[in-house]
Amino acid sequence: DGIDSCRKICILTALAFGQLVPVNTIYTEGIRGITSLDVENAEAVGYSIKLIGRSIRDEKGRLRIMVSPCLVSQDNPLSHIDDVYNGIMVKGNYIGDVMFYGRGAGALPTASAVVADIINIAVGSASSMKPWKQATPEVLGSMDSFVAASYICVKEVAAAAGFIKDCFGEVRMIPSAKKGTLAFITPSMTEVEAKEKISILETIGASLISRIRVL
Repeated sequence: DGIDSCRKICILTALAFGQLVPVNTIYTEGIRGITSLDVENAEAVGYSIKLIGRSIRDEKGRLRIMVSPCLVSQDNPLSHIDDVYNGIMVKGNYIGDVMFYGRGAGALPTASAVVADIINIAVGSASSMKPWKQATPEVLGSMDSFVAASYICVKEVAAAAGFIKDCFGEVRMIPSAKKGTLAFITPSMTEVEAKEKISILETIGASLISRIRVL
């Protein structure tokens, strides 16, 4: 259900931006709804499905934070992180993309992190860190303005393919692994726009089966 990833992105947000964000303010969606059909459709066009926590600070200093499954291109190193391993990708103003990779679970990795914290406290280096601020509502940007492309799978009905292109624009159609369904990837758009267009599509009977954001 994305609970662990939600807490991890809160910690990373504090480290990156100095803001303490309450977990109950973060949109959190886990992998419970992911099906084998979604996995097969994604793999057919060169993607893996991964649970991603994202924290973005815009040019006005507002934070947009969310946790959800995402289609990740197999060209992206994050798509190849499996089992107990975690990956953290950071985009810096000047350094660009930097990635950290390692075990995120297990007795020894956990013990190592705990002992490192104890040592930092013992030698006093923890007290030299800048104090984190409690994030205010003004700092937290609206989820509605979050921008992403989407993988969408719907029930196939007559004339749906043409209606999809009229509604969403330049979509990438996916040869769906299951008869009676249509799958496609949309252009980037806000959450509000995506939900509105899905609602329009459902008016012709093309009911939504799944929607997954694209990283």
